[in-house]
Amino acid sequence: MTAKMNVLLYVFLAGAQLLPAQKSQPTWITEHPVHPDFYIGIAMADKENNPQNYHKIAKENALMNLASEISVDISGSFIHELAEKSGMIDEEVRQEVHASTRAQLEGYELVDNWEGDNSYWVYYRLSKEKYETIKKRNEQNIRELTVDLLKQAKTAQQNNNIAQALQFLSKALSGMESRFGQPIKAQIEDTEVILNNYVFFELQKLLNDISVTARTKQIKATMGQRVQQPVQAKVNYKDNREINNLPLNVTFIRGGGEVVNTVYTNANGTTGINIQKITDSEPLQILVISAFVIDVDNLTNPLLKRLIENLTIPQDRVIIEVAGPSVYIESQEMHLGQAATLLYLEPKLKNALSKHNFNFTEDLSQADWQIKVQAESYEGANLYDMYTAFLDFSISIIDLKSGREIYKNSYSKIKGVQLDYEKASKKAFKNAGEKIENIVPDILASLEKMN
Repeated sequence: MTAKMNVLLYVFLAGAQLLPAQKSQPTWITEHPVHPDFYIGIAMADKENNPQNYHKIAKENALMNLASEISVDISGSFIHELAEKSGMIDEEVRQEVHASTRAQLEGYELVDNWEGDNSYWVYYRLSKEKYETIKKRNEQNIRELTVDLLKQAKTAQQNNNIAQALQFLSKALSGMESRFGQPIKAQIEDTEVILNNYVFFELQKLLNDISVTARTKQIKATMGQRVQQPVQAKVNYKDNREINNLPLNVTFIRGGGEVVNTVYTNANGTTGINIQKITDSEPLQILVISAFVIDVDNLTNPLLKRLIENLTIPQDRVIIEVAGPSVYIESQEMHLGQAATLLYLEPKLKNALSKHNFNFTEDLSQADWQIKVQAESYEGANLYDMYTAFLDFSISIIDLKSGREIYKNSYSKIKGVQLDYEKASKKAFKNAGEKIENIVPDILASLEKMN
């Protein structure tokens, strides 16, 4: 062996000794540890299937495994009562309680990890003593806050500030979200109660004493236009006392329009709701006005969400009869250089728009829109006794209240092929009529873009 080869072999062996040896697979992967003082969670993630986030997935799986060791001891009567109020079955409630336990984990620590060629493993643990300490601390914080909010709600109600009382009770209920699936007991006026049920009951009792009344039960409107008649609503407490500064939700449950979704009552317990525009062509639409309680979209606990959704909330509705815009159509259709004696496109357009509740008038001064249709067919080629005609057409819509052109479209060289030019032209007009039916959704969309 030459001196040069000896040097290379020496360098290779020395480098190999410097490389760190792969850590052997720990025993906790195959033999799940058990410890009387700790909850333990062990899990893995496939590196090949999750190359970017296998660390995160392994951690989430391990904490889920850890949480499964925590027993949640809740009485069947409490589970059944929550199920009854939320509209869920008992087993669904139990699943949500366990899921919320996983979401609330704090104080866990990473004991070890191991990375193989295709897998990544993690080992987490949580001291049982620390878990109980954190749990009791969190429950105490919720208990103190909830009891304080209940006292403030009672004081507000005694002072005839019903809107504020409702706000305090709503905060008390939503503030229990993190521990809502587990009963939290407290002393209320020398009586031990389960706060979860007690707050819900107090909130529902207050809501039962509130009435929301729409003074206008039915109104007329035109699609795409502002509703001239404001919707008036009044809110009263049980003995007809007006409730001021109460937030109300305003939503379409049928149809649609532009409206401020949250309004407040004034000192007389009334409010006016302005519908800026009707955007749906549905002839019968329903607007619901209801007391605002809690925005469920801001909640993450499915059990609490379902519970709030099952509250009986005071509300009233307004029926809106919607008519489409009144339309004056001016159609100029040229058939092979001659004015068409029988119009093709105008009837198609009227039929398509009438399906969306549009009205038609022969008096331009009475119209909301003017629609201009211009169409002209012309001869094309004649090949093997088959005649081709082409048609160009355009459509323009003017909003007569603003003078603005709100829609414009044009098509060129729409083809018709038949045994002579006359029939080919008619075929081209027929094909153009099909396109008119297809552009009606675009015309309706133009309504939504109008100011």
